[in-house]
Parts: sequence; structure tokens; C-alpha cells
Amino acid sequence: MAGPSGTAGLAAARTPCDPAPAANALIRHDPARATALFIHNSGSKIDPASIQAVLANPQTRFETGPHGFMRFVDFMQRAGTIRAVPKTWQEAFVPELEDLGS
Repeated sequence: MAGPSGTAGLAAARTPCDPAPAANALIRHDPARATALFIHNSGSKIDPASIQAVLANPQTRFETGPHGFMRFVDFMQRAGTIRAVPKTWQEAFVPELEDLGS
């Protein structure tokens, strides 16, 4: 899958206090701290250097909207992991996210 995409939206909903801008600023300005916070809060055993490499990738974005979801759906369908393919990404998400994704 080329280009930015996001699957975290599968379990996310936009709240009135959207943390994405603050999180993205922290990732941009202090990726080591962002990595440490991620490891601490998730209990991840992933090597910090690997996490920082993902954060350094210019195509990595953290947002509440489901960007690139249909590319992910196409991949899942080709891989045989889903049979019912939504016609649009909006069919798979709550209406509150309709103006956030692509």
C-alpha cells in the first residue's frame, strides 16, 4: 500500500478534545519522548529505534480521520481477509467522521 493510510480509525471516534494536533507536534519536535511515552503507555516491547524510524517517515500521520481506508480495504479484499467490501469508506464509520477522512 503506497501513500498515507490509517487503520487506527477502525476503533477511534473524534472527541471534542482532539489529541491529534498535540500528539503530532510532540512527534515532530521530540520523537524520542513520543517513543518513550508510547512504550510506557502501551507496554510495547518494540525496539525504540524501530518506532522512531516509523515516526521519522514523512508518510506517517496520526489523525482521528480514516485516511486511505479504501486502499486498506482493497488490500484486505485481495488478501482474502474480507468478502464484503464497502462501496465507500463512510459505510464503515460513524457519521461523525464523514468530513474527516478520504
